[in-house]
Amino acid sequence: MKSLLVRLSSLLGTAIVIIPSAVGAAPMIGMINESSVYVKTGALTTPWIRLTNNINAASLKMYGDRVAFIDSGNNLWLKNGLGAQWYLQTANVSKYALTTSYLAVIKADGTVWLKPGQDPRSPWVNQLIADNAFQVYISPNQLVVLKNNGDLIGKTLNAQGNLPMMTIALGATKASLTDNKLVYVDTGRNVFGKDGNIFSAWWGNKKVIDTRTTQLQVMGNQYCPVYHDDNFNWEQLVCSNIFGGNWSGSVFGYFTTNFDLAPTRIVVKGDNGLPSGDYLRGLESPFTGTNWVTLSTTGTEITTNKE
Repeated sequence: MKSLLVRLSSLLGTAIVIIPSAVGAAPMIGMINESSVYVKTGALTTPWIRLTNNINAASLKMYGDRVAFIDSGNNLWLKNGLGAQWYLQTANVSKYALTTSYLAVIKADGTVWLKPGQDPRSPWVNQLIADNAFQVYISPNQLVVLKNNGDLIGKTLNAQGNLPMMTIALGATKASLTDNKLVYVDTGRNVFGKDGNIFSAWWGNKKVIDTRTTQLQVMGNQYCPVYHDDNFNWEQLVCSNIFGGNWSGSVFGYFTTNFDLAPTRIVVKGDNGLPSGDYLRGLESPFTGTNWVTLSTTGTEITTNKE
């Protein structure tokens, strides 16, 4: 186990996370700067709080008051609360996802493991004994895995984490899961979705994307992909009401490297020319593509939870 320094800092950084906390509370934002983890609460302009001290952090994620990251040795660390102790969770991690009550990982060998409960010292439960897991998604009550062959499989979560995984869809390339929606893009660039339980019926209609999708997120009734032409001459973030109406137009123009979506805020790593540069930026709702705030002039990734 490891205890790490906590101190204030106003430095900007290389990775950003937005966390909508409890209902009525201000969101919390996290970043990685010079291999260290920082967070801030409230407005985008509030001071940063340093949570680690040069531990080569990457892949920062938060959900509620939980904070997690992977270090340079592919070890996963977790704490429950900003003032809590860091706990080493497991080694050889390639991908992971978390909620307030679950932690899911894909190991380097492609196996999927789940840790039920909030205690960081709880045991892991194996979910998929195979070498073909590509991405993992989790909501408060469902677990979904995208396999290398395009199979989308999932399960309803229980306290023991011992229910079997079932096939949801075939031929998936991207997916997004929230507590009430599952959306995926197939190899033909068609978008499919469903409400509620992941084993409920797919919507009868679909939205066709005319260009290639590199990223995908859904929040409420907003479906937001990053798409580009076949030659990568442009790459834009757009949003639309799911399977209804036209695209709202470019939310973030030029090139979008990464983005993350929360109910009242979007953060983006990319260049929209205002000012020009591949920067970390934030935008409060409504998401009209104006009034972007520059959060950092450097960065490598952006992520957020869906709580």
